[in-house]
Amino acid sequence: MIFYSQSNNGFFDDEIHLEIPADAVEITPERHAGLLDGQSNGFEIKPGADGLPVNAPVKPAFASGWDAATESWLINEAAKAAAEQAAAVKAQQKTQLEAAFAAYVSSLNEKYTGLDLAPSVDTVDTALAKCLACTAPDGTTGMTAIDCAALEYYWNKLKSL
Repeated sequence: MIFYSQSNNGFFDDEIHLEIPADAVEITPERHAGLLDGQSNGFEIKPGADGLPVNAPVKPAFASGWDAATESWLINEAAKAAAEQAAAVKAQQKTQLEAAFAAYVSSLNEKYTGLDLAPSVDTVDTALAKCLACTAPDGTTGMTAIDCAALEYYWNKLKSL
């Protein structure tokens, strides 16, 4: 027989384990298989209202604990609000950086003949290859090191957001 222990949040098989915890409840092999299947698909195994295990969604970052009675995560509203605020700030920073990057790329396209960068399409490697092949205002080939470094900085900063 297979048992589930809430205090250990684990399974015990009486054919393998010599001691079964006192709070362990018997579960069917089908329920055991379903729980393990759920776990392999991203769910956690948690105690349900009746003491039997249930598949629960992965704990959100802002959850403070598991409520077996409602079979749901207890949400820390302050942490949730802070996480939402942080996400909003990050989205705003990304929007501002994208606008600054687009303006910078536009200025480079005007400054260098044949550059024709498209930040929403070009990869970093394609952009750097274009940087080497364009013509500078003084007639030389390639962008200045400072322009290349700034371009790469923007690209990497955008990737990190």
